[in-house]
Amino acid sequence: MCSTGATTEGFLWKKLGQCPAPIALSVLDSLEWPPWHGSYKLYNEKGELKKTYRHSLGKKAISIRKVWDNQRKCYRKAGVLFMKVIHPYIPEQTLYLVICRPGRKGQSPWYLITSEPVENARQAWKIVFAYSKRWLIEMAFRFNKAELGMESIRINAWEKRIKLIAIITLIYAFLLSLLSYGNGIIAKYLFEYATDRKQKRYRDASIPLYHLREILDFLWNKIPIGKFG
Repeated sequence: MCSTGATTEGFLWKKLGQCPAPIALSVLDSLEWPPWHGSYKLYNEKGELKKTYRHSLGKKAISIRKVWDNQRKCYRKAGVLFMKVIHPYIPEQTLYLVICRPGRKGQSPWYLITSEPVENARQAWKIVFAYSKRWLIEMAFRFNKAELGMESIRINAWEKRIKLIAIITLIYAFLLSLLSYGNGIIAKYLFEYATDRKQKRYRDASIPLYHLREILDFLWNKIPIGKFG
């Protein structure tokens, strides 16, 4: 994604690359990048400067298909179209505006700007599906911060911080492996026999990492080690 602060952002990244790692990390921790808004203006291939949403007015979707709505657990129709655009702050870069329109009324379209070539509907859908995965990344960071202590790291040394983050990542990968190994047979056994929480909302959770971590914490702290051997 691009923002109207692209030139400032590029300058900052260039300067950060010249800083020692601990200083760069400290700066990145305090930065807040401006969000992208549909009111920002872009040039189309004719050289017309318009607000982002106006580039798609009166244009029909070039492809319509059913996509899975993970939040509502159902399929819904969505349409997509794309076009070449130029960002006023980086005119030398070829960009593509991909617009995904949900089939449900009242929901705003997605306006996705990418430097990846988009010449057909298949490539446009590829950008849409790649962007839709962003929420899984946000969920991963949320879990790591809330449950694995990543939010309150009190280590300033660069090497030690990297090691701690690597340990957290390894624990997260281990929890995911319990959900995937043997079609989740280990996790299913723990959910069935190692907890009293058997309500529907726990059984139907798509990625019950919070519940799984709670069960492992209980087994580790409450059951004597001798009982396992």
